[in-house]
Amino acid sequence: MKDWIKLLNPEEVKFQLITSTFYIIAYDILIETIVQDVKFFYLMGSDQNELKTKYKAQVRSLYKQDIVIASSLWLKKHDAISEEDIEKIKAFKEHRNELAHELSGMIANSKKELGLN
Repeated sequence: MKDWIKLLNPEEVKFQLITSTFYIIAYDILIETIVQDVKFFYLMGSDQNELKTKYKAQVRSLYKQDIVIASSLWLKKHDAISEEDIEKIKAFKEHRNELAHELSGMIANSKKELGLN
């Protein structure tokens, strides 16, 4: 019954949708910055093919399954971020994916909070 009360409360639904949207946007901005800044570091210069090869060898190879983690590891390797920062990025990504793919269930479930802390 609580699930229906939560779902049928327009203010609650509006709040959760807006809050989730901001969380997802913040994540996308962070990831765009991490990935593109590292990539830009390698792609500036005259010989684009050589730089692309170096980028693949020195960044992509760090974690082939996920460019976000690979770029984060590259930043850690150059003392720009810490292991703790990488763990926070992973948690941020995991929760972003949960919001993006399970938002309707989270809004409707009275026992589930969006957990945007």
